[in-house]
Amino acid sequence: MEVLRNLYRDQLTEAPKRASQIEKTGYSKELGWIFVCQEFTQPRAIRTYRSLFGAKEKYTYFTPNTFYRNDQRHAGSLRC
Repeated sequence: MEVLRNLYRDQLTEAPKRASQIEKTGYSKELGWIFVCQEFTQPRAIRTYRSLFGAKEKYTYFTPNTFYRNDQRHAGSLRC
């Protein structure tokens, strides 16, 4: 778990933001999306540590880099 926290640092949140929090603070430009999947399955976009740790038993593969968008997985939307 600590390895994943060191890898993604502040690019994921602990838990999803509520709509009221987003209205007050707006969307974060610092957060990113990671994708997880099993062999030959549709990837799932994840943005919280809670979801990532919950998915660790079900999914084998994950993206080590984060993406700006959850609907695009190409080099142009990678966060550096």
